[in-house]
Amino acid sequence: LATGRELWAQELLDLAGVTQAEFEKEVAWGRSASPLIVDDLVVIPLGGVGDQKSTLIAFDRLLGQERWRGGSDQISYASPALVELSDQWQILLLSEKYLAGYDIETGSQLWSTPWPGSSAGSASVSQPVVVDPSHVLLSKGYGEGCQYLQVEHVDDSWTIDVLWTNRTSLKTKFTNCVVRDGYAYGLSDGILECVRLEDGKR
Repeated sequence: LATGRELWAQELLDLAGVTQAEFEKEVAWGRSASPLIVDDLVVIPLGGVGDQKSTLIAFDRLLGQERWRGGSDQISYASPALVELSDQWQILLLSEKYLAGYDIETGSQLWSTPWPGSSAGSASVSQPVVVDPSHVLLSKGYGEGCQYLQVEHVDDSWTIDVLWTNRTSLKTKFTNCVVRDGYAYGLSDGILECVRLEDGKR
């Protein structure tokens, strides 16, 4: 920051082993994720083609060296987030077809749950909202609406239960929901809505 001098750089297309054209066939609108800083790591979605895809990649934040890769789903347009779920800090990311938690030190996937989409079509852009250490709210346009999940880690096993789904509300695209006192607020295809988290009622 003192001088603006570049300290390191990484070419994500080269690391994913794809050309720009190949990548755009999979992820039509390019990249929109923000990097996540966790301790001495910079974490960002990577993507790729075929079996060589990596959902996330982490670099040493001071030296730029690759530290790990995690996941095998295509990336979406959401950003990784540092969250605490069921007493475990982890990296949460909504990729093309899944919501998943990743180990901070190794990048290994701790758990995942389906959230349908296509990064060249019905894209996931909105961030998942961690309501509390046991609950996550998902929202999306393209007719998907919202879903409320319970996430628990018991005896070295993760369980993810869908508490309710409402396909008519909180159809967010480029915006995120906010939560307060048991209610979620968001733009649903341009309409401001409030949804009760207890049962998903608009």
